[in-house]
Amino acid sequence: MRQIFQDYLEISKQPLRKEKNRQYKIWFETNYEDLPNFDDLIVFFTSSDKSYFLMKKLLFPMLDEELFDKQNRIACRFIFTNDLAEAYADYRFKKHNIPENDVLT
Repeated sequence: MRQIFQDYLEISKQPLRKEKNRQYKIWFETNYEDLPNFDDLIVFFTSSDKSYFLMKKLLFPMLDEELFDKQNRIACRFIFTNDLAEAYADYRFKKHNIPENDVLT
């Protein structure tokens, strides 16, 4: 298992929410060299504790690449089958500084 996943799983075992969030923030800012591919990330995501840190650090940037660069339909299906559409849309709006009232345009 990749180091980034091992570290994430260790943090998720923390019983105290405040400590868990503090460690997730450190994990989020750590630069890992051996990043997973999309398929590995999907397997890990579906079997782990799903925090916004995991989605924002790995899942959403990888979905950007899969959806917009590679035009991967499986990535699109993954968003909707895992109820991630709203969270992913929020991520995209913030990433591109799109105000919520400009969504329709």
